Formats: sequence, structure tokens, C-alpha cells
Amino acid sequence: IARLVTREMGMPLAQSEFHNAAGPAALLRYYAGIARGFEPEERRAPFAFDGVAVVRRNPVGVVAAIVPWNFPMMLLATKLGPALAAGCTVVVKPAEENALSGSLLGEILAAARVPAGVVDVAAGGPGFAGALVRHPHVDKVAFTGST
Repeated sequence: IARLVTREMGMPLAQSEFHNAAGPAALLRYYAGIARGFEPEERRAPFAFDGVAVVRRNPVGVVAAIVPWNFPMMLLATKLGPALAAGCTVVVKPAEENALSGSLLGEILAAARVPAGVVDVAAGGPGFAGALVRHPHVDKVAFTGST
């Protein structure tokens, strides 16, 4: 994946190996560790009254992860890791400039037997990104980039 990102957008391979392979893998492992420690429900002593406060952690739903071209895999990992750890499904929209590495990510997830529909990769231009953001079934948008 590092080599492909380097070919797509010109990042030096030594940087790409960290920012598009080793770094994102470490970040995803970090969020996986957090997810293993999540309790879906936690009981706490409330601040201002007697009794018990119950905190329930529920996924927000479908997350649209719109990723820029310059550090595509690292910036995707900062969106994908928390969303999956929280129990959400994700639609990844890679930048047009690195749509091939986004596609390769989809292949890697399939090879890792991530169930279909948990993470979908969909390439497209600004019009597609706008449609994704406005889609009624998208519950949260994670976006990094300029106008």
C-alpha cells in the first residue's frame, strides 16, 4: 500500500512506509485495544443527586469518512479506527488522486474477512462527496481537507 500511494501522489517511499502502512496499522491496533475494553453500559455515582447514573455507549450509525490525498492511509486510520471501535459502519471516500490505494484497502479488508458492509470504499469526485454528506442514511461525517 505504501508503494501504491507513492506511485499515486509522489510521497517519498520512506515516508509512505510509515505514514501509509506502519503508522496506520499501529493506530488501528490502538483503537482495537480500546474497543476491547469498552463496556456497553457503565454505572456511575451521579454528580448532583442520589442514585445511579447509567452511561450507555451506542454506535451513531453510518460514518462517511472523507479522506484527503496527502496522507491518505494515516488520515483514514484516524477516522476508521474510532468509528469501528464505537461499533459503526463506515463508507470511505478516498481522494480522487489516490482512489487506487482506497480500492486496495477494500481488497485488504475483504482478505481480512471484515464482513461485507462494515467498511465500504466508494471513489468519486466532489459531487459524490456532497451526495454522501447529504445522504439520509449517513449519521456522521469525518472529513479532513480543504474546500
